[in-house]
Amino acid sequence: RALGATITYDPNYRQRLWNSEAEAVEQMKKPLSLVDILKVSDEEILLICETDNIEEAARQLCEKYSIALVLVTLGAKGAYYRFKDYDGIVPGVKVTVADTNGAGDTFFGAFLSRMAYMKKYNPSKLSKEDIKQVLAFANRAAAITTSRSGAIPAMPTLDEVVD
Repeated sequence: RALGATITYDPNYRQRLWNSEAEAVEQMKKPLSLVDILKVSDEEILLICETDNIEEAARQLCEKYSIALVLVTLGAKGAYYRFKDYDGIVPGVKVTVADTNGAGDTFFGAFLSRMAYMKKYNPSKLSKEDIKQVLAFANRAAAITTSRSGAIPAMPTLDEVVD
């Protein structure tokens, strides 16, 4: 980070990997002050924060840890984002779901790859419209993944995602 790298973080909480929920939350919070882009699920953000409201939780994370961009996956509903002084939801893509395994990883990978494609390697370079476009791309990629079985084999090619 000191050299200008953008730090991204997806805690990817899996209950069975921890001795307790409290231990998991404590460990998931440790790197937050270093993070520029945080990707969490709707369940993870409520676990990490002391509220049951996603918008409030994202605001708390941005303010407390100086996180530039918080992305919250909402399953079929799409993705919520908090960036600077604005937030919103980019709707999901309707598909027949075969397997949700790998959807979050596909979503975040697609989001970051689209940022790189745009040559905007830092969230500060993104506009509100950029974020909406990149989230729509990531939502399409994740939706395709959920329409297939298996995590990695289900991930789409670029040609499948580009509309």
